[in-house]
Amino acid sequence: MAMDQTTKKKVLKSFTYGMFVFTSKAEDEISAGSVTWVTQCSFQPPLVAVGLRLDGGPYQVVKESGVFALHLVARGDKALASSFFRPVRVEDGRMNGYPFTLDEEHDVPLLEDAPAYLICKVREITHIGDHHLVIGEVVDAGMREEMEPMVLREAGWSYSG
Repeated sequence: MAMDQTTKKKVLKSFTYGMFVFTSKAEDEISAGSVTWVTQCSFQPPLVAVGLRLDGGPYQVVKESGVFALHLVARGDKALASSFFRPVRVEDGRMNGYPFTLDEEHDVPLLEDAPAYLICKVREITHIGDHHLVIGEVVDAGMREEMEPMVLREAGWSYSG
């Protein structure tokens, strides 16, 4: 019996996804993108997995740099999340209009307006499907303010296949 594609899509859209902004830098190229397919996958060592599209800038840059930052988006901050669905423009210390600094130790862009972030070193990239799974070891973390994280459903968006 063939799988019902409509049912499959409906079930996948029912999953709960968080909203994050992924940033990376290789040489002089800075890249960022909003991502939703993120999960913690190990306590020891602390690992997170992120699904990245192959044709996106963040994937190409993190593949070269080996380090990334994952910024949590606060509930209600749809503007931050939506700003990184388009290509990155860097000018005057801002990425798509949001101020950032470069972490001195890891040379990765950190969004100043994000309430919390993780810095991760790439441990593995799994090449499966139209998204590759980037597994990163958490090497630093920051929390600028307590908050409730945004989920994709709250923004009124969906991302499933």
